[in-house]
Amino acid sequence: MDNVKIREYETPLSGEIVERPLPSNLDPRHRDRFVELQHERLTHPKIEIYQDAEVRGRGPVFSQGRPIAESFAATPCLDRWYRRHGPAKAAIEACLSRPQTLDRPALWITDNWCSNYYHWMCDTLPRLELAAMHCDLPSTTLLLPAQLRRMRFVAESLLTYELKEVRFLHRFERIRCRELTIPSHVASCGNVRPPIIHALRKRFLDQIAQCNETDGSSPQPRRIDSTRIYISRRNAKRRRIENEQDILPILAEHGFATVVAEDLSWLQQLRIFSRAHSVVTNHGAGLTNILMMAPGSQVLEITGDETFSVPCFHSLAAASQLDYRYLVVDQANARKSSHDGHLRVAPSSLDRTLTEMLQPLQRQSA
Repeated sequence: MDNVKIREYETPLSGEIVERPLPSNLDPRHRDRFVELQHERLTHPKIEIYQDAEVRGRGPVFSQGRPIAESFAATPCLDRWYRRHGPAKAAIEACLSRPQTLDRPALWITDNWCSNYYHWMCDTLPRLELAAMHCDLPSTTLLLPAQLRRMRFVAESLLTYELKEVRFLHRFERIRCRELTIPSHVASCGNVRPPIIHALRKRFLDQIAQCNETDGSSPQPRRIDSTRIYISRRNAKRRRIENEQDILPILAEHGFATVVAEDLSWLQQLRIFSRAHSVVTNHGAGLTNILMMAPGSQVLEITGDETFSVPCFHSLAAASQLDYRYLVVDQANARKSSHDGHLRVAPSSLDRTLTEMLQPLQRQSA
């Protein structure tokens, strides 16, 4: 039986072609990879409204007993859900609770990857921006899966949307929605839509402006005045820079202040990025906040993946109109995948890259 879809809206966002400039320090060996990503036609996003859809605390969303595709990050995720006995597990979970009924309009914007910071900021919130074009958010309840309940940045990033209610479901909670709105993804996973990124930056800049500079608590200074920032992943379980102590003096010589994102509140992180002219860090969630940087600012991504199989931050930098550069380094453990392994950065290589990157700024200030 087909899903019961009662309305569908075409949105003002067309299927435009996104142009991504090549990295400023493009290595000829990597040219083919980046040229493939230089031009991309984006799909035409839609807003779909379902009748009597069922939302679950562990996801996905069901209509007429079948999962709705937009509650998954991509088609392979839905296929994997079927292969891993998703329908049987969902049937068992359905026996653990009785569904409640929600009569007022409800909204669902998440997928199975939404708990990752990058995917929340660049995949999930853009769907909320899309919904805001057609939905009356002050009369709408946003339903969120249980896994987001403990993530503070989720609630903080929703404050400016003026929703009637943000409701975090419990793990096995089931809610039958009389009318459920589901905006589609605005771009394929790992890519972003420039107008939406610009809207998010403006929204969060306004939020920062309304907050007191001393809000939040942190063991680090609450105000970092440097416009050159190095984001350390020293507390991360994967993709740390193993020899970080060797490169900190190099970064300091070039005027970079070291920041550990976990030691700062979400708004403090956004504030720091919004003031930064140059940011350096290795591939990871911390790079997501480059969307707050002013157009023309610089970002250097340190990566151990020579195939650039995850070009999401190049895409985000292009949408934010940033000067994007990259530095390929060795993995500390060759047996680990590039997504999990720690990195080793040659200080001399980083020194050369930073010198080249900062030369335009030094000429401007001369």
